[in-house]
Amino acid sequence: MRWRQACSRWLIDGGRERGFEVDEHSLSVDAYTQHRGKGDKLRFSSVDFSGDMTVFDAAKLGAALTQGVGHAKAFGCGLLLVRRVG
Repeated sequence: MRWRQACSRWLIDGGRERGFEVDEHSLSVDAYTQHRGKGDKLRFSSVDFSGDMTVFDAAKLGAALTQGVGHAKAFGCGLLLVRRVG
């Protein structure tokens, strides 16, 4: 599906800017939903990702964890849940 590819690319490209690299082989993209408010003025998408990543810049990842990612943070999107493997 095209939306899976677009969402994967968004996370992979954004991860590099935020201090982590996504393992594309472990990446799962699910629960894609387009949200619309009244009329067409408010629109955003949400998606659930899971998979493995490697951190190469802890400070940048820390900022992403505390500030969130994406444009819909005001609507509860952009939160990252990260845990150590093992």
